[in-house]
Amino acid sequence: MNLGARVSLVAACLVAASGCATLGAPRHPEFKALHAQIRSVAVLPPSVEVYKFTFKGEREMLYDLLPGLRQQATAELEQVLAKRGYQVQPLDLSEQALNDNPELKRSLHTIQELFDKRIEEYSKKWFPRVHEFRYSVGSDINLFADRAQSDALVFVRCQGIKKSGGEIAKDFAKTLLVAVATLGNAVVYHYPSVTVVQMGVIDGDTGELLWYYHNFGQGNFDIARETRFRKELRSMISKFPKAASTKASSKRAEAPPSALPGSAAVIPPAR
Repeated sequence: MNLGARVSLVAACLVAASGCATLGAPRHPEFKALHAQIRSVAVLPPSVEVYKFTFKGEREMLYDLLPGLRQQATAELEQVLAKRGYQVQPLDLSEQALNDNPELKRSLHTIQELFDKRIEEYSKKWFPRVHEFRYSVGSDINLFADRAQSDALVFVRCQGIKKSGGEIAKDFAKTLLVAVATLGNAVVYHYPSVTVVQMGVIDGDTGELLWYYHNFGQGNFDIARETRFRKELRSMISKFPKAASTKASSKRAEAPPSALPGSAAVIPPAR
């Protein structure tokens, strides 16, 4: 088999793999009822990684891009969610805040790990859409829901891959050699840059994943282009339904102090 035939065969296999990985937007089996109770949301710190790849497969983390991209992602998600009728609650999880509270830092890491594991479990199932989308990231989510006074939390993972200027392939055979492995899925990398985004909405009480979306096989742009990056995030989070009601208050905001974990009961004065 000549080189051209081998390249075509590998391309077909990778395209098929990335196509099978496209899961649409799976929802919790009780999504309608659970979504109706969501009034307030908070955005967890985005997980962002940006690598520069060489033709030899070596990768270098571009640390200088990460802080700005995290800020852009948080700002864009909060803006869109507010426009869609949700009360967007601030959540201070800066590096300083996490260093001051080791428990929060550990819990955030646990949630990110469990998010990856649950999505990997789901995506590896044969015909995943015939299975119930019932996955949890655990009770650690309560710490953040209570801290933000929010009914649900949004988590986004972004991975940017750039080929170094001197190594950008000029022919399809070379370009095809680089693929992104994302939670068990092969994503075709035909372009000098690609951006993979995954996001989920998590119930603040139970830790269950309510909704999930990704852009596998579609993010053929440079994550460092702010306008394009924010457009991708805006398009994706807009797939999440609008708030069921813009009039009702958050169930957490309505709860008396004694109903919140760690709060002391309030005893009314005697009359």
